[in-house]
Amino acid sequence: MMVPEDYELVYKTKGNLLFYLFGLALIFLSIPVFFKTMDLFVNNKAVTCVKFITAIFFFLFCGVALIHKKVLYANKNEKSILLRYTFFGLPIIKDSFFEDIQYVGVHIENDVKSKDFTIKLWFSDNKNQPIAYRFSSKAALEFEEILSDGLKISMLDNTIKGHKNWIEKYDETVS
Repeated sequence: MMVPEDYELVYKTKGNLLFYLFGLALIFLSIPVFFKTMDLFVNNKAVTCVKFITAIFFFLFCGVALIHKKVLYANKNEKSILLRYTFFGLPIIKDSFFEDIQYVGVHIENDVKSKDFTIKLWFSDNKNQPIAYRFSSKAALEFEEILSDGLKISMLDNTIKGHKNWIEKYDETVS
């Protein structure tokens, strides 16, 4: 699926290390799986063999979720974002479009013990959509900066509970 020509790439996760780890795990897992499958097959346990192979398939399928990449494209003129999840460059699920974004904000989660931060796209004062989670305020603010620059919009820093810091980056009248 092609990206519309007025959208520019603003963010792409780096999943190479996880891909290599997944590949190594696949190689080392294939040897015992092969021997266990042969053992079940030789001992006339075909049903158990099929169940075992099915379980291994679903285990590996879940591993794919660890190495997918999140790709964000932005259209600064329309203030919209295209969010795509890919595996080896192929889309995994349907693309998500977010239009008429007013500003982007980082918010600390409500849980007092949690230090997780949510990046939200704001469409109005009371309508938003969370699109990413980060475990540190520094990583969350860096991601927010990338989105803000890609869309040419302002930011809201709410990394400290109860203290909202508005960061006016772009004049809304000049676009």
